[in-house]
Amino acid sequence: MKYWIALICSSAMLITACNKKDIKDDTTDEAVKARATVNGYYASEWEKVPSWQHTDSANFRLFYTERSTPELTSDVIANGVVMTYSKITTTDPDYMMFSKPIMLPFYFLPAGEKPINSFYWYDMSNPGITKVSYRILNYKEDNPPMPGDISLPDFQFRYFIISKAYLDSKAVDANTVRHHYTYQQLLNLLGLHG
Repeated sequence: MKYWIALICSSAMLITACNKKDIKDDTTDEAVKARATVNGYYASEWEKVPSWQHTDSANFRLFYTERSTPELTSDVIANGVVMTYSKITTTDPDYMMFSKPIMLPFYFLPAGEKPINSFYWYDMSNPGITKVSYRILNYKEDNPPMPGDISLPDFQFRYFIISKAYLDSKAVDANTVRHHYTYQQLLNLLGLHG
């Protein structure tokens, strides 16, 4: 009889501890971040920034956004890999190359055009914060001019943070990943899709 009571109690605890909601909650952002920390890397999904801040610097207007990124530590910045990719959906044939993920920094110009007026995208990493900026020369308005009815909120960004320990486990160094890997190679290294 004690055997049956123990079995019933164990089964009841198991059933109440594991329900559909618990399984669904495993895919929340917190669960993804926890797995990423254990795995030694963090990869965001594609994100848009609806509103941008701006400041003036010399003859440039800098449009920027700051993203809280707790996974970004001093150690990762110094010894790991921190990369930001951008893409945008456009029908303008001169800018189709930006429809595919492109790593920051880059100039937002058609191939072969010289960056006379800058149009420069770049990112900066500080512990806990990723800052993405767009720089344009001699411009003082709130919204920068862009071709093909594109605006800053149309750009999408994806952030990758990879620890040195993860790189070591894959027998690859940070400079190789940072300077020689394509977007697809980076996804393959992390075991991600799309």
